[in-house]
This record gives sequence, C-alpha cells and structure tokens, in this order.
Amino acid sequence: AVTSNQFTPENLTVARNATVTWSFQNGVHDVTFEDNNGNSARNQSSGTHNRDFPGAGTFRYRCTLHSTSFTSGMIGSVMVQ
Repeated sequence: AVTSNQFTPENLTVARNATVTWSFQNGVHDVTFEDNNGNSARNQSSGTHNRDFPGAGTFRYRCTLHSTSFTSGMIGSVMVQ
C-alpha cells in the first residue's frame, strides 16, 4: 500500500517471477526504482501499479516527491529470492 508518506510494508521478500502490486490509497506519490525499470506514473493518487520480478536481487524504490535518495524518506525494497 502507498499511504500517508510511507510504503506498507516497507520491505518485501518474494519468489522469482512474482508480481508485486502497489495500491495508492492516500496522497499523491510515485514508485521509482533505483534501476529505473518498472516505475509508476508520477503524481499518482489512486489505482494500482504492478511490476514483475523475474530474477533474484534486491530492488530499492522511493517516492520522488517525498524522498531525495534511496536510503531515507519514503523508501522501500523488494528482495527477490
């Protein structure tokens, strides 16, 4: 979920080939990945956004409206095993 300046859960572990869905529930946000693949629309306030994760790794993301880096602010990560 994307709510009041946070992602819930902030960190998620999934299996390879998983699809993760972000549900925009409160405010205006985006989901922007460090690898710049699979980003959501900017200034999204409702609806959902999906990204597929075919390979293993850790994929960090942030809301560019509420964070200036991938290490603080409105951030999250998907760990794919």
